[in-house]
Amino acid sequence: MVAAIIRQDIRINAPDGHMSIFPGDELEVIGDDTSLETFAQRMTIEVEYLIEDDGCDHSLLLRRIEARPTSTLLPCTVAESGIRDVHRCMLVGVEDASGSVELAEASRVLQPTDILWVVGEECHLRALEASLKGTENP
Repeated sequence: MVAAIIRQDIRINAPDGHMSIFPGDELEVIGDDTSLETFAQRMTIEVEYLIEDDGCDHSLLLRRIEARPTSTLLPCTVAESGIRDVHRCMLVGVEDASGSVELAEASRVLQPTDILWVVGEECHLRALEASLKGTENP
C-alpha cells in the first residue's frame, strides 16, 4: 500500500486510489515482505517497459537552432509558438546578431531569422528543428 507520495516539495499522505503517480515521484510504501517484493518487481517491469517502449533517450540537451525563412512555425510569440506545449521543449534564450543571448519572454515575437537556444530530449529537438527550418519531421 502506498502510504505517501513525495512530489518535489509536496508530501501527499494517505493518497486515495484516484491519485496519479508521476515520473520523479518518491513513494513510501508499507506492507509485508512478500507484498513489498511484488510491488518492487511490478514497478521495475512497468518502468522498464515505458522507457524501452518509446525509443527516446530522455536525457536533456541544450541545442542552438537557427530558424529559417521557410519556417512554418514563425513568426509568432514565444507563448504561441508551441515550443513547450507541442514540441515539449523549453526555450532558454534568443541569440542576437552580436552573439548575446537574451532571455525569452512569453510576449517576445520570434522571427524566422532568430537563433534559438532550446532544452529538450533529442527526439523532440529534432522535430522542433525541422519545424523551425520548414522541413518535414525527421
